Amino acid sequence: MNALLGVRRVRIPRQRGTGPGDAPAARDPYWYVAGAVLLFAVAAAIQHPWSGDLGMHIATIDRLRISLTHPGHPLVEADVPSPYYTPYTVLLSFVGRLTGWSTVVVLAVAGPLVVAMLLYGLHAFVRTLTPRRWAPLFALAAVMLLWGPRPRVWSGFVNLWSLPLTMAYPSTFALGLTLVFWAWLSRVLDRHPSWPAYLGLGCLGAVLALTHQFTFAMAALGAAALVAVRIGALAPATWLWLGVAAAEWLLLVLVWPYYPFFRLFGVTGLDEIHHYLYDQPWLYYGLIVVALPALWLRARRTARDPLVLLFVAALVLVTIGGLTGRYALGRMWPAVILPAQLAVRIDHLTITNQ
Repeated sequence: MNALLGVRRVRIPRQRGTGPGDAPAARDPYWYVAGAVLLFAVAAAIQHPWSGDLGMHIATIDRLRISLTHPGHPLVEADVPSPYYTPYTVLLSFVGRLTGWSTVVVLAVAGPLVVAMLLYGLHAFVRTLTPRRWAPLFALAAVMLLWGPRPRVWSGFVNLWSLPLTMAYPSTFALGLTLVFWAWLSRVLDRHPSWPAYLGLGCLGAVLALTHQFTFAMAALGAAALVAVRIGALAPATWLWLGVAAAEWLLLVLVWPYYPFFRLFGVTGLDEIHHYLYDQPWLYYGLIVVALPALWLRARRTARDPLVLLFVAALVLVTIGGLTGRYALGRMWPAVILPAQLAVRIDHLTITNQ
């Protein structure tokens, strides 16, 4: 049937298990630990141990609650566009309007929900890479812990130490959405083209781009890697619908009323504050060296491995930022770290089960 439809299924190299390695979802140990992490998030939300950009996000949502059409700048009295007005903050402003809750309470409720989406997205994406039962659990441990002797507490750098402070931030929401996006894209590419799925991917990509541009850059690199590993195996109809999804994405970001998306590429003045992301990188990201052998194994099996491609592309951007003084590219460090974290746990299972 697939031959008649002109569709060829492509299988990304993965490590398959037998017997206990392919347990039903009901016995997946990941969900027990994910439940504990979610309870931790609820406890943290109740305590409100927030700092950093919290005031900016509260001000953004408050201004939207006052006026959806002309909120003005969130920090100064000026009727100018602001990239802080995102689909995520607009949604939270609607929640505040409907419930009457204060913005702090709205963010406290949103935090655990964002963590729940992050946990779901991580499980879903890892499952597209390997069916091993323990892989998502080990991946969760790596994502939370495998950073450096002093993990960085910064927006977009999700780890066990930063999560209580940043779980309600747009960057964390965007990371959870990125993992869902990658998992969805992987499955859609391996199936017969379906226009609702590709339109959904285009819409999701636009939400990502408008919510947190640095995380969207990682999402776009990962999406390109997932498509690249399937080049030569995708049906012409799939390429057509990928083009439609890209056109939909472009239309949605162009019509977003709160700020002009493409003007952000000309913004200057971000490099100075991001210089700190290059300060003593071994201290903040050094533990990731244990993942390099796993990435090397994946590259030896096939040079077109999505984790390897994402790691290399992100590392090139981070290196360019460090060499040229464009330190804002340091926001791509999570795109370097995440594929390495996932690779080290997946390939560790492969080695120990051979």
